[in-house]
Amino acid sequence: MSTNIVAGPFLYQGNMLIGSYNVDPQNNPNKSLVTIVQPTGDIKKVWREDIADDHSATGDIVLDGDTIYASSNFTVTALTSKGKKIWQQEGKDGGVSAGSMRGVRFEKEFGYRYFGGQGMVMGGDRLYLATHRKIMGPDPTGKKKKEVELWTDVVTVLNKADGSYVRTIDVQQNIVDLNVWNGRLAVATPLGVHFLALD
Repeated sequence: MSTNIVAGPFLYQGNMLIGSYNVDPQNNPNKSLVTIVQPTGDIKKVWREDIADDHSATGDIVLDGDTIYASSNFTVTALTSKGKKIWQQEGKDGGVSAGSMRGVRFEKEFGYRYFGGQGMVMGGDRLYLATHRKIMGPDPTGKKKKEVELWTDVVTVLNKADGSYVRTIDVQQNIVDLNVWNGRLAVATPLGVHFLALD
């Protein structure tokens, strides 16, 4: 099996922290990983943890002291500095699933972060994650007169202590980037930046 780096490297406690994935012999992603390695010539592994997403890769990483928060297309996981899981949230349909710009995409068996912006940020005791959910709306092709199922980007807010769901923020546009600035959540969309109060 080979390992492919998608996120990082980040300097972390004198070592390097990377987000990656393994592929099976048929070149399908089969483990989403967070790894700490020593920055030596041979890149010696300190520890590696599978964040339980067998279909994508670790794409966003946020550090908070000794805690590592990592997201894949379908999971958010909190890890200790030793690689032990504190909590994990998982979901393939909305919830913590990647929004239109967040997450890892695969092309010709090569995984890459879909967009350069931040898809997960931390503010206070919350994690803010660019996700999506189903809505009913007009058919974008104009072929159907009745409403159809569509996907829209939203911000999912999680409690960083235990990963519990707090709320959903609907910005009604694709989310390009997230940041916390001056005590507010900055949500960048194709039509501008929205500044929202932190929970």
